[in-house]
Amino acid sequence: MDNIRIRGLEPDDDKAFNSKQIEKLIMVQQELQFLLDKGYPMKSAMTFIGNHHQLTSRQSLAVMRCTAPADSLSARDSKRLDPDDLTGKTVYIDGFNQIITLEVALSDGMLFVGQDSGVRDLAELRGTYRLIPQTGTAIGIIRDICAGLNISRAVFLLDEPVSNSGRLKSKIYDTDWPLRVETRILRNPDAELKKLPFVITSDSIILDGCVSWFNMTEYVLETHGDFRRLTRLVKLDKRENGINRHLRQ
Repeated sequence: MDNIRIRGLEPDDDKAFNSKQIEKLIMVQQELQFLLDKGYPMKSAMTFIGNHHQLTSRQSLAVMRCTAPADSLSARDSKRLDPDDLTGKTVYIDGFNQIITLEVALSDGMLFVGQDSGVRDLAELRGTYRLIPQTGTAIGIIRDICAGLNISRAVFLLDEPVSNSGRLKSKIYDTDWPLRVETRILRNPDAELKKLPFVITSDSIILDGCVSWFNMTEYVLETHGDFRRLTRLVKLDKRENGINRHLRQ
């Protein structure tokens, strides 16, 4: 087990995402969405706007992960499932995407709610992944949610090129599951997930292609008691005034 206990938190995050900076990032988000709706590519549009506003790389990354063209947002919303839709179904879980986001939350790292309500982190592992002490807890939370929603079968899809995918697969199977579980290690799981219904992910590319999806991390935040302690959840959305959401009760 790796000695790393913090996932997705950098020393300057509290400064980069304080209330004043969030107000600026919401303005940046509006400018970015305007360009996206005009057909400009995400990366070039964000580079132009980010340079103009002198954003840090993590601020730019947060805005990109939380913003999409209006037509994409509408399409994603039309494919979004309610919890009751999952009863008795097989779900397909974007394994690294979901587990890493929960690891970040358990590490008190930054989480961001996008315009599509998807919850995203800033952990850029770039193909390198190690299990941390929070990994087992993250898998256990997914297990509890699947069981509570009466899901009949959960299929985890993991990226073969990412290091330690085999160890994560073993960790998933070592968890005591009250439902059928399968883990597949694929060269390109995104391509498979984009074809499927009942997908669990917050990956924008997959959300734009899949048949239907469930926002599990949002559901965890709303229903799982342990996550009410979170204080680093930020909503980057002009419709919600961009105020930090403090879930501590």
